[in-house]
Amino acid sequence: MHRKPLFLLLPLIAFAISALSFNSPAIFAQTEAQGPKGDTLTSKEIEQEGVQINKQIMAINKDILAVVKDYKLTTDDLKKNIRIVPFQTTIKYADNDKGNYLEVERHKFIRNPLNIHKIAGIKKKTFRVYYSGDTVTKLEMSIFERYYDDNSAVQVDITDPSPGDEQTDDITFTHNLLVNYTIQNEKFRKTVKLVDNKKLGEIQNNTAFPIRNQLRRDFLVPNLIFVNNVLLDVAETYYKGKKDAESLMLDFLGKSVDY
Repeated sequence: MHRKPLFLLLPLIAFAISALSFNSPAIFAQTEAQGPKGDTLTSKEIEQEGVQINKQIMAINKDILAVVKDYKLTTDDLKKNIRIVPFQTTIKYADNDKGNYLEVERHKFIRNPLNIHKIAGIKKKTFRVYYSGDTVTKLEMSIFERYYDDNSAVQVDITDPSPGDEQTDDITFTHNLLVNYTIQNEKFRKTVKLVDNKKLGEIQNNTAFPIRNQLRRDFLVPNLIFVNNVLLDVAETYYKGKKDAESLMLDFLGKSVDY
């Protein structure tokens, strides 16, 4: 088979390029005209979904505020006398430069999938409820996972500076990867900041990456429900223990009437 000389192919190549160049603007204009129309509709749906999830978040926050207030979780009585807490839960009252807070921590061990008797790491979920009197002023949460085999850890800190507000755009996220976590020497210990104090309102929420809505729906909602349930569990455990102690005293004194 004979090959065509290159000079015979050049006119064909030039023609193809010119035809493509001639048609490209029309194709681009058509795509540009169609794209925003579809994206606008979808963007409106995404924004509307965000509004609905915000209402759900607000409702859960109101439940949290109600638990703190109705069960008097910030009173001196609980601070001094709370002794019994749910399994794998610790609770403490403290203060810092941000104010007074109630801190609850839940932990769970990570087991080696090949040997369930071997502990491979630990997961911790810590949240702080900042308060003034019986009013909640701020919510903080920390999600922490540590892996023993490579001495690494991952931590995400979340802060809601206005839990009584329906808007969630001011919630901030900080995501850190902690290398050589337990080594004190700063030459070897390293913190890789993946997300640095970024507001929810600054996170992508477009048709391709509706991450803001996903954070609201898949993280904030279930974790706020978790916070509410744990606080409720702590309160009910305390009051049940108090009631049982008082009932035990009543039973003892009731029997003493006979002698």
